[in-house]
Amino acid sequence: MDADPTAHHYDVLMPGEAESMTNPTKRDIEHWIGTYAELCNFKETILGTVVEQRQKVRLSGRIEVDHDDMVLRSEYERLRRRLQYWQRVSQTNHDA
Repeated sequence: MDADPTAHHYDVLMPGEAESMTNPTKRDIEHWIGTYAELCNFKETILGTVVEQRQKVRLSGRIEVDHDDMVLRSEYERLRRRLQYWQRVSQTNHDA
């Protein structure tokens, strides 16, 4: 279950990203792919820690850990969608 059931309907853009989307240069594309790849790796590390630490939390507090996991996974999926978008732009520009 998603933390936000409408998450697939929108993606929050990073500052400057909208401008890059209108007429992206190779530099813009590389920048956003690198940025989103780093952020995805960061979230993956945090999610790994949540999984590792979940069993160390008392049962009475696990609902909080589960909520954190759900929110982080939702955010990771948003970042992954943005990375995939820029990868598609890169492929499209490469083919042209």
